[in-house]
Amino acid sequence: MLFNSSIFLFGFLPLALVGFYGLGQLANARWAIIWLTIASLFFYTWWDISNLPLLLLSIGANFAIQRLMMRRRSKALLVGGIALNLAGLAYYKYAGFLATTIESALTLGLPIPHIVLPLAISFFTFQQIAYLCDSYDGLVQESNLVDYMAFITFFPHLIAGPITHHKEIIPQLARPDIARPDSQMIATGATMFLIGLFKKVMIADTIAAYANPVFDAAARGEALTLFEAWGGALAYTLQIYFDFQVTPTWRSDSG
Repeated sequence: MLFNSSIFLFGFLPLALVGFYGLGQLANARWAIIWLTIASLFFYTWWDISNLPLLLLSIGANFAIQRLMMRRRSKALLVGGIALNLAGLAYYKYAGFLATTIESALTLGLPIPHIVLPLAISFFTFQQIAYLCDSYDGLVQESNLVDYMAFITFFPHLIAGPITHHKEIIPQLARPDIARPDSQMIATGATMFLIGLFKKVMIADTIAAYANPVFDAAARGEALTLFEAWGGALAYTLQIYFDFQVTPTWRSDSG
């Protein structure tokens, strides 16, 4: 489910907003945060539901480590938590590549594992490492599983970043008026979203029409001129920039 797809713009996003603000008015902010987490998990599993157990396991393990550090500030816990996160990341990203490289070089008859890289594993891994570091430094005063899950799975940044610190998200989730509609904040968010959508659809996707044929030709082994090669490389650079450029954060006195 891409941010510029019809299913997101006219299906998922309106339902997520209506459910969030509706529960905030009919129940309380806690239920709105739970709804936001469920919606974010649904958004994540839209790509492949088989990725969900790993995400939940990672969240559970890191939250447990963080709770232990809240009781006893221990560098061993911090190092162990970071090592656990990096080990999982290294396995999914590099185990297959390493096995293939060793087998190609030494021909030992090693089995080559077929490992499918889970969606967004780098983003949610490094975000949780940052949270553990903040906890060790005493920057996290309190924590609960509901806010932590919402912080990690928040769908606008889950699959494409940016990596955020707890101080940017969790204090907002703790506000009692978080699920109360605020016209100024809604207008600000809509403006930022439309700016990003414009950059993606009108600029990045337009530039991709120039970059893709060059890379396709290179993949087929066709010879490229100096102008074509550099033009394709620069077009791809600009495409990536406008695909992932972060709109500056707008701040409001209302929160």
